[in-house]
Amino acid sequence: MISEDSKRMSSKEMFDRIVNRLIQEPLLSDFKYMKSMNSFKLNVADGWYKISISHNYTPGWQLRALDGSKITTDFLEITPCASRRFNILWEWFEEFANCEKSILRYRGSVTVRGRDYGVPEEFYFSLDGSNFDKEYHRLWLMIEGLMDAIFDYHTLLALYNHKVKKYLTEGVPQAYYFISLAFVDLMLCRIVAPEDYPAMKKVIYEYLQLLKTQENPNYEYFEPKIPEIIAKLERVGDEYRAKYKPSPEIDHDPIWDTIQARLNSQSDH
Repeated sequence: MISEDSKRMSSKEMFDRIVNRLIQEPLLSDFKYMKSMNSFKLNVADGWYKISISHNYTPGWQLRALDGSKITTDFLEITPCASRRFNILWEWFEEFANCEKSILRYRGSVTVRGRDYGVPEEFYFSLDGSNFDKEYHRLWLMIEGLMDAIFDYHTLLALYNHKVKKYLTEGVPQAYYFISLAFVDLMLCRIVAPEDYPAMKKVIYEYLQLLKTQENPNYEYFEPKIPEIIAKLERVGDEYRAKYKPSPEIDHDPIWDTIQARLNSQSDH
């Protein structure tokens, strides 16, 4: 007789099972699984797209069933997100970073998550395997949605219009994950919308002043470097803009056409 304990997977075994299933998905066939990052990565000419799969062991005692009863099995919690990186927005900043270059090169220019759309973003796979198919289906629907969303940022102009331009009227998010994103977004404005740059620079400076009044330690690191950062940002941004000819209709990697076709195909079934 096989005991219940012998059927139970470890967190690693469950995660490997999920990843091995994802690797077989046609929609991800152009992505390479990066084990060290727990991510599926697609390199393109100007940067990359990435689907990250965060995971965490969750003991059953931390959870409750809908009826309030105790849960007797443990779970692997999976939280996916999608990100897009444009190298030009980050490479100029490497000399000023307060972290290793290898860490900075891991960061994206924009990230989308389930919470951005007001839907649950965590998926709980029971380590006894009892809900695997149901939960995997839910996870895959989320990944499809995240891929559709992240490919909206296929050009610098699309990134500006979808993410950064609204800062002019709404202000910047009160908590950037990294202060460096403030300079990255300002560089984006300098390249694709120089007419907005003075106003955007004012908005970013207001945000930095807020961090100063809060005695933010990361701001204190960057404060003496800000004049040099801005000078290089404006010089490099102008140089790149002179070569950059935004054309939303055609200025994207052809891989997007392939991915979009696969998304449309799957939605038809």
